[in-house]
Amino acid sequence: MGRDGSYAEYYMKEHPGISYEATQQHIQKKISEAWKTLNTEHLFSNIFPTSFTQASLNIARAVPLAYNYGRNQSIMTVEKLMEQYC
Repeated sequence: MGRDGSYAEYYMKEHPGISYEATQQHIQKKISEAWKTLNTEHLFSNIFPTSFTQASLNIARAVPLAYNYGRNQSIMTVEKLMEQYC
């Protein structure tokens, strides 16, 4: 496990005995839920300007790339990202 100040490290401290794999599954579930919320807000909410919601989605799309920087030298395809997070 890396020293990236990640949610995984803190989650594992709060849940002693949990495996790194189970932690990763928990994180993937949280990411998937967040994407569903973002997409719902983008499609059905008029609270924020379209440019703001579009920018928010673009930032969210960049997070997996930033999080995996240096860990995996190959960049995930859009299809693989969709499979993983949606």
